[in-house]
Amino acid sequence: MPIKLFPSLSILLILVLITACATPADKRRSTGAAIDDTSIEIGAQNYIDNSALMDSNDRIIAVSHNGRLLLAGEVSSTDKKTRAEKIAYQIKGVKYVYNELVVGPKATNKTRVNDSYLTSKINTSLLNKNPIEGVDSARINVTTSQGTSYLMGIVTRKEGTAVAEVASNINGVKKVVKLFEYID
Repeated sequence: MPIKLFPSLSILLILVLITACATPADKRRSTGAAIDDTSIEIGAQNYIDNSALMDSNDRIIAVSHNGRLLLAGEVSSTDKKTRAEKIAYQIKGVKYVYNELVVGPKATNKTRVNDSYLTSKINTSLLNKNPIEGVDSARINVTTSQGTSYLMGIVTRKEGTAVAEVASNINGVKKVVKLFEYID
């Protein structure tokens, strides 16, 4: 049974949809898909954060791109990792879950700030170098957790390789994980 969002969130999403209809959509992902992703992220984060699954030793980041949901962060047991994935699959619109949760201690504030900094550096580098010819690289979703950068987007294999190369050349990035949806 799919998990339902709160009514106020549904109203907010409808307003966003009405506003977004006036904006041109990315050629590879519709405005509706982008709004669905926002709904998936809000639903996943709210449900996981407010469930008995989580405690103060856990941190889960939920990021969606075209219905593919990334779970990153840290949990205190393999049971919680498995349960988080099962919960994620119950959320309306989720097509696939990338469960990249690490079983171990919660990342420190210093690590989390560094992860945000690395994500910003990657995004800036993608905008400056634009490895995807003729396309705005800002449509690539970058999430970093404990020095591992996860790349999501709808790309060709050549584009995915070029984007991963840019990310891997950022000082401080320990690992790059490509979670792309390939169109070729």
